[in-house]
Formats: sequence, C-alpha cells, structure tokens
Amino acid sequence: MILIAAIGLGCSGGGNGATPAPKCEKAPEGIGPDANATLQDGDAGRTVCLKQGDVLTVFLHAPVNEERWRPITTADHRVLTPRSSGVLTLPLGVTAAVFTAAGKGTARLTSTRPPCSPPAATATCDSSHQWSARVVVQ
Repeated sequence: MILIAAIGLGCSGGGNGATPAPKCEKAPEGIGPDANATLQDGDAGRTVCLKQGDVLTVFLHAPVNEERWRPITTADHRVLTPRSSGVLTLPLGVTAAVFTAAGKGTARLTSTRPPCSPPAATATCDSSHQWSARVVVQ
C-alpha cells in the first residue's frame, strides 16, 4: 500500500503541489497557414490538447449587424504565445488570433462581445456574448 502511494506521488509531480493537467481531447484540424489546430465558436467550453510547437488558430464569428468579438486573449503567455499570422485576411464580423504552444501547461483563451465587458463573469453575459476554451500543452 505504501509503494502504491509513492508511485502515485511520482505521477502527480513528486508531491510538489503541482496540479495535474485536466483531461483534454484532440483539437480540431488546423485552418490557416502553418496551423495544426483551430478553435471556433462551437468549441466554447472545450478543453483541447496541443503539443509544444503546435500553431493554434481561433476564429470567432459575430452575427450580421452585431458588434464583433473583442480580441481573443490568454493570460498565460508561457503556455500559449500570441503570434502574427502575417497573411490572414478576415471576412467582416470575424475575429481571429494565432498562438504558438510555447510551453507545457494549461491556458484559458477568452473573448467577449458587447454588452459584456471583461472579465465577463456576470450573469448578464450569455454564451452568445462570451467565449472561452482551455488548451493543454503537453
């Protein structure tokens, strides 16, 4: 029993208090130059897996005659680093972002559209006005 507990500690980061990575699923195929994976409106709430070095594109679409999504951001640039595509030309109403999976860990991507304002944690923000997804870089 003690041996099993010791092995369990080794798998969880050696007892250093590290949180295990959340379960993740394969990310949808990439759209755009060099993209290994792409997230879109319908991927809200998902947790997807990437490998270090993968390029992720994100495309969010605003309904016609409504305000666009704000920039898609992450707070953890050690895990996902924003990068310029250099070549994307977007249709009206589309907000996009490109990230490189820079380091192991978990990052949350977020965006909102009016009337919601960051940090979009209010009851008045429904799923058509706030978007988020988690990315686990392995």
